[in-house]
Amino acid sequence: MVNNITGERELTVHTAYLSKAQRTWLQDLHFAEQVYVLGDRDWLPLLLSDGDHQASDDDETLIGRQFVFTYANPEEQFSIFPPAPEKPQRPTGWRPYRTACELSVTGLRTGRKVITKLEKYYLDDNTAVFPAKIKNNLPGQEGYLALQNSADCQHTPFVNAGINQPGTYSRNNCGGDQEGTVPTIVIDGGTYGSELSQVDANSKAEAAWQALNTQAYANVHGACVINPQLYNVNVPANHFHNRSNSPQYMAIYYLTQEQQQTTMGNIWSLQNFIGSGLPYIFPQGTNDLDFPVTSDGYWFFMCMGSLIQTNE
Repeated sequence: MVNNITGERELTVHTAYLSKAQRTWLQDLHFAEQVYVLGDRDWLPLLLSDGDHQASDDDETLIGRQFVFTYANPEEQFSIFPPAPEKPQRPTGWRPYRTACELSVTGLRTGRKVITKLEKYYLDDNTAVFPAKIKNNLPGQEGYLALQNSADCQHTPFVNAGINQPGTYSRNNCGGDQEGTVPTIVIDGGTYGSELSQVDANSKAEAAWQALNTQAYANVHGACVINPQLYNVNVPANHFHNRSNSPQYMAIYYLTQEQQQTTMGNIWSLQNFIGSGLPYIFPQGTNDLDFPVTSDGYWFFMCMGSLIQTNE
């Protein structure tokens, strides 16, 4: 049997027609400290619910009285019917409920979708379980769904415009006869993204530009140029002096007019002759070089670097 209901019971007692004297006797019942009723198995305690009692009234003739009692012990109702059979369990699963595009550290979409919330649903008809069951999508838990490639997350809605402008610091670690220049700081367009607005994307790029606008950056990326006011060198008689702002990208060599031989300079083809005793042969990339003034050949200057294609 199944305990179905637990509650309270009341007992209402109606007297017969009573005389005035008999109605006065009922005060003993009204003021009794303990009242019991004999049940089928035991004495059951009662509590008087009605607090008002009119013992006697001269205008009344034969009339009865009513008392309402509440059983002090709760009543339990049992059913003889068997429990209802359980409904068959319907297969369920978890599906995406809330998603967002994965972002890189610069705010650009990576092409993958993050599933942040899961919803439980029935597999047989694809409807949501009621009442709704929503939970966080966490690794190691039932129904966890990993990142998924998504066409919706291929293109970032807002990307920054490019920034190409000089900083505010000049290089200050050049040699005594050189002065430093202000480097140009470049933030390429499309480096930073935003889900909110174009202003937000541009603000990220501006913050990155400001982070690079330092003295340390200028000392690495700024150039050192000769300051004619600071440059002072003693050149031997019948010689000329060669100096370059970027000796690693410059080379000089002398080619004789008759024999077409390279005899002086710091070009790579002369590096095997260093230490042979021949004068005016210097290591590649050296600077501040003195050479004799000659007229039987030609001096050549070579500039090395990356080829830049233009539309001009």
